[in-house]
Amino acid sequence: GSFNPASIAVDDDVTLTMTAAQANAETITGAGNVTVTGTSITTLDLSSVTANIDISGVNSGGAITTLTYGTVGSSQTVTLTGLQANAETIAGTGVTIVKTLGASTNLGSITTTNLTLQLAGNVTFGGTFNTGPAVTFDTDNDTTARTVDISTATNLPASIAVDDDVTITLTATQANTLTMTGAGTAIVTSLAATTNLSSVSVAALTLQLAGDVTYTGSVHG
Repeated sequence: GSFNPASIAVDDDVTLTMTAAQANAETITGAGNVTVTGTSITTLDLSSVTANIDISGVNSGGAITTLTYGTVGSSQTVTLTGLQANAETIAGTGVTIVKTLGASTNLGSITTTNLTLQLAGNVTFGGTFNTGPAVTFDTDNDTTARTVDISTATNLPASIAVDDDVTITLTATQANTLTMTGAGTAIVTSLAATTNLSSVSVAALTLQLAGDVTYTGSVHG
């Protein structure tokens, strides 16, 4: 039979799995989790969804031509893939999780307060950040180490947190005054004489020299 209620409330101890056709333009509320599936989906309207929602399985993680979100609330998490997030506008005070970050994923219009980027492999990221979110780099498998090089990325987020199984590489120009924390490793290339690393407090910090340097900058103590 058909399933098309006027609205759906999902309790905090419930995970609801539904098709994209069912979720499209549906009002879904609550503190629970919604997993959306489906193939050959070109339009998905989630503007009335305030529950946690994961659409990363739609189109096997592939892009959705017309994807619409509402404002992501402070207690809400939205999960999607790098292909689905590319050039997508997602705003609010909640969390966006992007799985399988691509080398050129455009995150410039994702302005949620927090943005978690899950690495499915080693990535040289030349895409675009928005300057607003606090970004966390993590992996899709806690037992597997990953590397990410953001040296050629456009813009920088408000801050970066590095998970313990991630090594991030960035330039000294990017690292200068950047707040970077976490149990992971950071590699800063082309250290300059006055690079300010006082807000970099990762577990391990490697400074690569492109030449002789008389260093008068600051390092977190």
